[in-house]
Amino acid sequence: MNYLLIRLLILLGLGFFLRPFPVWADQVPDATERAALEALYRATQGDQWYDNTHWLSARPLGDWYGVTVRNGDVVALSLGFNDLVGELPIELYQLTALEELDLNDNYLRGTLDEAIGQLAQLQVLELSVNQLHGPLPQAIGQLRQLEILLLSVNNLEGEIPSSWRNLTQLRELDLISNLISGSVPAFLGQLTTLEGLWLRGNQFSGTVPAALGSLLNLTDLELGENLLEGPIPEAVLQLPSLEYVGLEFNQFSGTSPYFTSPFLRKLTFYDNQYHTLADYSIHPQASQLSMNVRNNALDFADVLPIIQAGQIRPTGFIHFPQDSLPTYFQAATYTYSVEVGGTGNQFQWLKNGQPVAGGTAAELVLSQATYRVEDTYQCEVTHPQAPFLTLMSQARPQVAGQYYAIADGRWSEAIWAREADGDPVDTFPQQGAEVFIIGHQVTVDEPLTTGSVHVIVDQAPASLVVDGAELTLHGTLELTKQTEGFPGHVKVINEGTIVPLAPNP
Repeated sequence: MNYLLIRLLILLGLGFFLRPFPVWADQVPDATERAALEALYRATQGDQWYDNTHWLSARPLGDWYGVTVRNGDVVALSLGFNDLVGELPIELYQLTALEELDLNDNYLRGTLDEAIGQLAQLQVLELSVNQLHGPLPQAIGQLRQLEILLLSVNNLEGEIPSSWRNLTQLRELDLISNLISGSVPAFLGQLTTLEGLWLRGNQFSGTVPAALGSLLNLTDLELGENLLEGPIPEAVLQLPSLEYVGLEFNQFSGTSPYFTSPFLRKLTFYDNQYHTLADYSIHPQASQLSMNVRNNALDFADVLPIIQAGQIRPTGFIHFPQDSLPTYFQAATYTYSVEVGGTGNQFQWLKNGQPVAGGTAAELVLSQATYRVEDTYQCEVTHPQAPFLTLMSQARPQVAGQYYAIADGRWSEAIWAREADGDPVDTFPQQGAEVFIIGHQVTVDEPLTTGSVHVIVDQAPASLVVDGAELTLHGTLELTKQTEGFPGHVKVINEGTIVPLAPNP
């Protein structure tokens, strides 16, 4: 028995001496931690805190409100919603055993000091909803254990520091509602543990980087209220875990993006420049999907297929009045008109804000006697199957019958705009429309009738090619070279014809 007892004591003694010493060496002296907490109390008007129980008392630090102690070290400081007012003292960063620092929803001001990099054990940093300003600290990139970084609703500015690429354990990054600028960094795609990326309400510009397509665990992607543009990269569209995507209040245009995630629940595209809506009626979560696409350049041709498919709930498909339609006016016939995609549309013309009797078609024809230049005419367009959407045309009319080629291609493709610098329209010029081909190449390969055609060389080549078809002109055909050195031509090939045939300039 004595032999067994002696062996046990020997083993315990060896175990004691073989224990690693960093457990002690890493400890912060209690006096240092107490001084740091006292400095925070004084710097942030601790006497006025909502709860300051036991602060500045002789009781153990773990008894102070919001302070968590483990193994003799302060490891968490949770004083959110506690009326802290003032600037963070430099002594705070001496709490080097901190794993969680939560001071959200207070009245903290000043800048974040680079000394924050001393908190090497930090896993949660939450300073949202304060009045902090200045640049995002480079030193945050030293916090390699950080999993949650929440800095939303402050006045932080500048670009996201490149050192943040080292935050490889990060799961949540929230920078909503600050003044952060520059591009969305491609290195964020290296933070593959990210589940939430919230960048809404800043001044990010440029395009969405394709590198974000590496964030396979991402469920929330908020990029709204910035200055972003261009297409969403295919790799981002195919992120497999996305549940919520916010792209609102940017400068995106063209066709709205189609996200393929089978977990998708909510999309916000509103207040952009989309003129075509991707068909989400075929999405595997269409019956559960909530979409908000108000204030784009969409019309009934975009929304009706989705509603008629019966897969997206009308209550979940939020689609309020869109950008106003152009009102066109043709002086020769005193005709106002609007162009709206879709069939079955209902029109009501307004004169000086009042309904016009009988004005229920896409065109409103006046007589010379009834036309007055001081009157304003607008058209309200609705559809019985989409009662949530009302389109209103502009009060200031544009000249009717003018089309501008804004891309190379076939005449009948959607390459036309009604203004030289306008957005594409769903129609192409026919009948009496006047056509301007400025620096582009357009091919007619099916019978068409139009008005005058102007092929204009201006900083780029321009051409009109009639390929095996008949183009009937009600007007003139002219080629104008405003810039020398670029080719410009009108060609008739493969037995095509132009009637009446104008001589090639």
